[in-house]
Amino acid sequence: MVTGSLIRPKEQFLDSKNKSSISCCILGAGAIGMIFAVYLKRIGMKVYVIHHRNMAKTMFEIQICDSDLSGNYSFEIAAPENIEETDFILVTTKATEVLNALEGIKDFLNNRSDVVILSNGMGFHEKAQETYGSARIFAATTTEAAHISQPGIINHSATGRTVIGGISSKRSPNWLPIWLNAIPESSWTQDIKTALWEKLSINCVINPLTASHECRNGELIENPALKELVKDLCLEIEMVSNAAKIPHAKEPLFDIVSQVIFDTAANFSSMLQDVKAGRTTEIESITGYLVETAALFKVDVPMNNKLLKQLQDTRFSPN
Repeated sequence: MVTGSLIRPKEQFLDSKNKSSISCCILGAGAIGMIFAVYLKRIGMKVYVIHHRNMAKTMFEIQICDSDLSGNYSFEIAAPENIEETDFILVTTKATEVLNALEGIKDFLNNRSDVVILSNGMGFHEKAQETYGSARIFAATTTEAAHISQPGIINHSATGRTVIGGISSKRSPNWLPIWLNAIPESSWTQDIKTALWEKLSINCVINPLTASHECRNGELIENPALKELVKDLCLEIEMVSNAAKIPHAKEPLFDIVSQVIFDTAANFSSMLQDVKAGRTTEIESITGYLVETAALFKVDVPMNNKLLKQLQDTRFSPN
């Protein structure tokens, strides 16, 4: 697994002098976005929420349950000057919405803007860098898990590891020590694309299989037939990794995926939730990206192709 040097001081909070000078904006106020917002807020950062809806309210309120973060939290809605002057913008939208979300704030991005994209999938980070070349684009990946149980209420189902790194530059930002202090088990890596590929590999197995078979994550191992599908998918993905010469963990992908399935056994994947709700899934940025990479290196991935076509079909409904 990809790791970085963990330099998160324990129980360090910003002093009163720095509280007013350090800020961030959350673009994508979903479950994961707001979990990170609370992590940053609780060490003293000023955290704003970018809200695109025409609403009169000036505060965004949430409640978090099932976590050491449990409680009620309020965040100011970002004004244009807040977006322009913030230390960084954390984008936590669905993969399908990342570029459109950035388009919505393009007038406020400048050569001092730092943008951290924390979304499933790959391919859109480079597109964001090409489109908004004056801004510095960073990527992050996390194993934190949360879901919205009802409007305004977030269940924080698992804490995890978070890795962050630069897309176009290996130089770390000035605000990195604050990020590492705020986000549990977080680290900086010089090779974020390998970390993103590892997460993509896991998602290529769990998300489409649970969505197509309408099951909780744990059933992928508990059901012998599904377990065989997991093994076969892992082998296809490893062939792509090897052909593309992407560094990966020493242990087999199946072992890594099995551990994630075990840790999240009771969860419904985000892709299954999207399918059941009739929403557009992230299949293009997950399995689609893997299939494109496989084609570049002439690797045959029939199972991934089948799942991609199945979940691209807007008429698809779980078995």
